[in-house]
Formats: sequence, structure tokens, C-alpha cells
Amino acid sequence: MSDSSQPTELSEQGSKPAGARLWGRWVAANALGELLGLGLIGLVAGVVASRYSSSIPGWVVLPGVLLLGTLEGVLVGACQWLAVRQALPRLQASTWIRATAGGALLAWILGMLPSTLMDMASSSSTAPQAAPVEPSEGVQMLLAAALGVVAGPILAGVQWRVLRRHVSRAGWWIPANSLAWALGMPLVFIAVGTAAESGALTLRGALLGLGLITVAGGVVGMVHGLVLLRLLKLAAPWKAARTAGALRPRWRSLEFKRRQILAWAPNPWGSMVSTQPTTIPPEEDSSAATGAVMPPNDERDYYERIYKVVNQIPRGMVATYGDVAAIVGDGCDGRIVGHALGALGPRSVQVAWQRVIGRNGRVTTSGLHQPDKLAAEGVQFDERGYVLMERFHWAGPSAEWAQAQGFQQLPKGGAAEDAPDNQLSLF
Repeated sequence: MSDSSQPTELSEQGSKPAGARLWGRWVAANALGELLGLGLIGLVAGVVASRYSSSIPGWVVLPGVLLLGTLEGVLVGACQWLAVRQALPRLQASTWIRATAGGALLAWILGMLPSTLMDMASSSSTAPQAAPVEPSEGVQMLLAAALGVVAGPILAGVQWRVLRRHVSRAGWWIPANSLAWALGMPLVFIAVGTAAESGALTLRGALLGLGLITVAGGVVGMVHGLVLLRLLKLAAPWKAARTAGALRPRWRSLEFKRRQILAWAPNPWGSMVSTQPTTIPPEEDSSAATGAVMPPNDERDYYERIYKVVNQIPRGMVATYGDVAAIVGDGCDGRIVGHALGALGPRSVQVAWQRVIGRNGRVTTSGLHQPDKLAAEGVQFDERGYVLMERFHWAGPSAEWAQAQGFQQLPKGGAAEDAPDNQLSLF
């Protein structure tokens, strides 16, 4: 299933691939969510329990703990949605937050069930009870990891019911959470033990506990964040960095030096940043005044119609030269579309030229930062630098608009590409 995207993320982002950015946001979101949800709320609950434990009825404890677990799920779900909303624009915040809160509640019930049953059994027995034997730290860590292995899929199972509507092979989300929480849960146990040193809540212990819980959230996010990238068909951070040359210092990159030179070079056309699609006002052809090289006159009749079609491409979507030519019709081809965009001159601020790319998602311009402009609109690329066409390929204008404007509808699956494979020189 494909998602159309309307993100607002802006970046200096040609040097940092989409996969690395999303993974970084996801790790930070999980760390923040656990700090707020499990850390701070748990700290407040610990302070209340230490001061008023004698006056709190026993029947209040279990519902109170489950309520805190649900609040943790709400906060973690909100942070996760903020991190992933641009990659999955159709994912609604309320749906994801409800799923995360429901999964967290079920996981907390599972975690509380053994101790609750043991307490009930001991309280109902009249025989004297021997003091429980405290297991060693190693055994406690193994038990914590085992709890994470079981609780992780419970949380992920509810999220999976939502995630499968947006990505294929969403079932991998469940074992990913099992592994993630197997690594994160021991850190949570250590944090709880550190926060209550010698049975009393101390400031030093509280700060150390909050820090460990934040680290635990980050570790969990690192693990299932990598699986999320696979589900979204994005490169892992180290692969994306190697592909984009981001492992080299930026000031030593030839691409960076080339961009610095272009930034200081005179630009007769002013800003190249595209605005939202607008209606182009009738005006005289100013190509002669700006020095733009015009193709033969018999092609110019197509230009205004080409520009009108290009401005119908929504933000966060792309079309190929052949797509635009097929919609224009009347013998237009991909090469004419390239010539039309190359003749824009000062009108480049009125036409969303960066949303037109070559066959199979390949960017066909050079030196105009087209990938950066598309990334700023939320378009994502694979390891080769090709646009993920199955997610961001425009399906064409509506039948009503095409008929009213005298255009053709785009064939299902896009048009056959007849533009050359070599890069086109725009402007």
C-alpha cells in the first residue's frame, strides 16, 4: 500500500539520506517517550507511594499501576507518531496512540499478573510464610530479558494491526519488538533498582534511574527502528551514509565544494525554490532577454500546457517526463517536456519543475539541487538515489480536470518513457 505524502520537513538534507534522518528521529522519539512515560510518571508515582503508602488502600495499587502503564503508552505513541508521520502521512495520530496505549496496557497486565497472583495466594494462606529468597542479579537480568521477549510482541501486536494497513510485511514488527525489549527491559529493571537505593527514593538514584530509562528507550528504538526502515524500503543508516558519501567530512566532499562554488556564482534567475502550484499569468516570452536557449519554434505551442500540467503535481509527489507528455497529448513527447522546463528562465519560481524526473525515478538534472528540493517536500530515495516510485509516483490529474482543460488522463501505471537517459540541462 502506498502513502501520498504532504510533509513539511526542510533540511540541508542532500548530505543526509532519508533513512538516517528517520532512524535518528525514531530513536530520539522512543528515548523521549520512555523518559516522559515510564521515567517521570513512575518517579511521581514512587514519590507518592513512599510518602502515603500507609494511607493508600491496597485495591487502588493495581488499577493505579495499570493507569500509569496506559499513560506511558499514550506518551510513547505520540512521540513515535511525530517521528514517523512524514514517512507514513496517512497514519492518523489517534489511531497509532490508541494502539500503543492498548498494547502497553496489555503488556503491563502481563507483567503484573505473576506477582499479583503470588500476593493473593500468600495473603489467603494462614500458614507461616518463609522469607522469599532474592535471586541473584544475573538471574534477575535473565528474567527481565525473558519478560521483554514476551511483553514486546504484546505491545507490537496491537501496533501491527495498524501498521499492516500502511506497509507490506508488517509482521516483522512483532519479532523486532521482542528483540528490542529483550535488550531494553534489563535496563529498565536496573533503573528501577537504582532509583530506590536502600529502599528509599534519593535524588541521585532518581536521576540515574531517569537516565537509564532514557537509554533503554533509545536502545529499543535503535533495534525496531532498523526494522521500520526495512518496512519503509529505506536504507539502514550506515548503508545510506556509505552510498551518499556522508562518511567523509563534509568540507572534504567534492560535491560540497561544487555547491559552495555554485552558491557564489551569479544567478540571473533569482531563487530556484518552488512554491505551491499556482496559475501562471499570461506574459510575454522573456527567454530572449534572459539568454535562455529555446528549441525550435514548433515546440513552443506545447509549453504553456506543459507548465499547467506540471503545476498539478502535488507537493510530495513526482511524475516522469513521459507522464507529463502523455497528459498533454497531441504529439507531445518527453524530450519536449524537458525542453519546456529548460526554457523556464525567471518563471522557474512559478512552475514546480523539480517534481518532474526521469524514468524509474532517476533524477535527470545536474547542479540544481533537485534531490534536495524533493527531499524537502518529503519525497524519499533508495540507496541508488532513485525516487521510491511505488510510494511517490503521481497517478495523474482527475478525469474531471483533464476533460475540462482538454488534457488526457494518465494511463494506469504511468506513461511509457521516451525521454533520453542522459541528463537534461534545465534553465
